[in-house]
Amino acid sequence: IGQLNTLVLADLISFAEENDATSKKVHELSVQLLATQSFVEIQELVTRSLQQEFSVSKATLHIWLNPLDAELKNNDAFASVSDTFSDWVLGLSSPFCGAKPQEAEGVVASDLQSFAFIPLRKKTVPNAFGVLVLGADTPQRFKANMGTMYLERIGELVSVA
Repeated sequence: IGQLNTLVLADLISFAEENDATSKKVHELSVQLLATQSFVEIQELVTRSLQQEFSVSKATLHIWLNPLDAELKNNDAFASVSDTFSDWVLGLSSPFCGAKPQEAEGVVASDLQSFAFIPLRKKTVPNAFGVLVLGADTPQRFKANMGTMYLERIGELVSVA
């Protein structure tokens, strides 16, 4: 039993260290988002940070509101998505993790194996105005039963940026 307790304690310490490292990365993203001055800067920062710091193969923003800046009309983030996809995202109360859902067909890269769909919403408005999609080359990166606390925090940060 002593050896089992040692293994459990080692697992708990490892988990705590991983959480601490993730928390630091989310904090750094927060600080960097505060320094951005345009939507394009936010888009580039989110994509770069999530791919480099969080080991995500692809990060994509999809926003279904019309941009206030006419120059953004041709930005990929504002490209139209199907009603099926946007309705599915609107129905999410928290990030969805796992294999690509049928509703996301044609929205995400077909070569990726697991995804996190993070609804973007303002606290004062319950409906999502977009989604941050994270994709991974491996099927185990985003699993249906994984914790989503940090994904929710990243979604909140991106939503208010």
